[in-house]
Amino acid sequence: MNVDEKGHRIGETVTFELKDKVLSSLKQTVKTDENGVIKVGYLTEGDYEPSEIQTPEGYIALDKPIQLNVANKYISVNGTPSFDGTVYVVNEKKDTPNETEELESPVDRIDGNDRAEVAVNLVKRFFGDADKVILVQSGAYADAMSALNVSQGRYPILYTKQLGLYGVTVQALQELKPNEIILVGGQKTIDPVVEEAVKTLTKK
Repeated sequence: MNVDEKGHRIGETVTFELKDKVLSSLKQTVKTDENGVIKVGYLTEGDYEPSEIQTPEGYIALDKPIQLNVANKYISVNGTPSFDGTVYVVNEKKDTPNETEELESPVDRIDGNDRAEVAVNLVKRFFGDADKVILVQSGAYADAMSALNVSQGRYPILYTKQLGLYGVTVQALQELKPNEIILVGGQKTIDPVVEEAVKTLTKK
């Protein structure tokens, strides 16, 4: 009888080759029925090696033959007597990874401590380098929308404060060394002090 590690019968077909251990040429192929049972006719006394040659999908095949002995009308399996003549063969189930772990999520999150850091992380992910960088004041939402129209996905957008640059923005500009930095917004949104500061962060 073929069962899983919990003792439940395996309904799918399992195929064994039943071979005489002494006369290896004497062998037969046997299969389990829908109840996971194999009924073998009369076996003469001797030693046999049932080998699993076909295992149901999702189960681990036996790694070595079963040692079956028939003597004095009794059967022993791997040295253990089976007084009712039933041989239990156990196939363990394969580990199935959690589907949520197995499948890649279609959603990718890029985060940061604030919007300035999120913008920098976006640049690191999607822009190896850039000739132009667009700078917009973090609180000027209308200017941010305009910056998107200018960018069109071709140029990275970074954030500044009204009166000074964020530290993460400075670091990003130092790494990028763009040829041009475009400030989106008037002097009331981005103070001229910021404009002077970014002039030192370009290649020009």
